[in-house]
Amino acid sequence: MDLGVVRRYAACVAEHAATRGVFLLIGIAPLRSAKSARWMQQRLYGTIIPDSLIERLERAADPAAEGERIAVELIEQLAAIPGVAGVHVMAPANEDAVPRVIAAARQRLPRR
Repeated sequence: MDLGVVRRYAACVAEHAATRGVFLLIGIAPLRSAKSARWMQQRLYGTIIPDSLIERLERAADPAAEGERIAVELIEQLAAIPGVAGVHVMAPANEDAVPRVIAAARQRLPRR
């Protein structure tokens, strides 16, 4: 969930002839709280959640709603990165958030 990492990785993939036609599917999660984000950051191998997102959840009056807003913003920003073909919205124990995130992202993204 770190856009800088995605940008650098996608650029590296595009640089090499063997991977030039490869497109990425990025996993994101509508985070429910700073506590769950911190747990994922520390215990789920490969999960990259910037401290700034955790701090944003800590400051939020409604962390779950803020987590959904963050997910939508990430989808919008990921859509603009060359080499990113889409996202995989993962929401264990938070499945109800998935349709809201997808609907909100669809409203914000231009139709192709």
